[in-house]
Amino acid sequence: MEKTRFNTLSDPPGHGRRQRLWAVLCMTAGVVCLISLADALISARRTPANHVNLLAGQSVELSGAVTGTARTARDLSVETDTDDLSLVFEDTLFKGFWFGTQMWHGRLSARDRIPAGTYALTIISRDLSGIGPKDHDRAAALSAYSVQVHGSARALRQSRLSLIRKYAGISPWLPALGAFLTAVLLGGAVYTASCKMEAQMALQGRAEIYRTRETPDGTQIFFGLGRRHGLKPGQPLSLLDKSGNVLAVTAVDSPGEENSSAVAGISDIPPGCLVAMAGPKKMTPPPAVDGKTGKAAGF
Repeated sequence: MEKTRFNTLSDPPGHGRRQRLWAVLCMTAGVVCLISLADALISARRTPANHVNLLAGQSVELSGAVTGTARTARDLSVETDTDDLSLVFEDTLFKGFWFGTQMWHGRLSARDRIPAGTYALTIISRDLSGIGPKDHDRAAALSAYSVQVHGSARALRQSRLSLIRKYAGISPWLPALGAFLTAVLLGGAVYTASCKMEAQMALQGRAEIYRTRETPDGTQIFFGLGRRHGLKPGQPLSLLDKSGNVLAVTAVDSPGEENSSAVAGISDIPPGCLVAMAGPKKMTPPPAVDGKTGKAAGF
């Protein structure tokens, strides 16, 4: 006896492969995003507080919390264990974004002749009258900086705790952002392509089984066909595998508007199976909507 076989989707050649490729790339971008975020957050957690890395002859922007009752940058001074480091404050202080803490901003510079090594830098407030005895240790910790000067750009990169920054030379936030945007775009493309393919399958009277459930009468299958697609109670359906071979014939229990279920006479239905309606398919369009009232036409 010849085995019945249906043609599978008549979509453009390579459409399914392209969609699967997009899905794989989307998942890959998501993994890259998570790895980059983990690298950025872990390295930030491991970086000592008030630690600065720079090269000889380099300048970096620096900000910190004000200790004491300083009102302008003139109330602050700097102590270092070398004359080859200098910190120049901006004249005005500002308030931090999150907690409104009084902050200073300045530029830390290292001379070209400074030897490689670690140096201490301390911010001193001239008036500490507003700090209680219990807060002196905390104020001292906030005011003390460790400045590590590296002899070469390679040495500076190797000192980074972020693996991405160490080996690629870029901030880990850049691949995280790029991978996130890529995942969003590819995810949108996969979703759009899936919707188009499902609509095309529905026009052919076919739908993919998206859920199964074991019952005493057999395996109950759920699929995206309903009354809108011309499905009627008791209508026979063919259960197809990925290649279009008929695995079983079943009938609709009670069709919904766009989703229905049926009980198949077989168990262990593999993923990717389809159901197919027999005979011509007539799809009922959704009710038209009046552009002025926003209501369905005729109401």
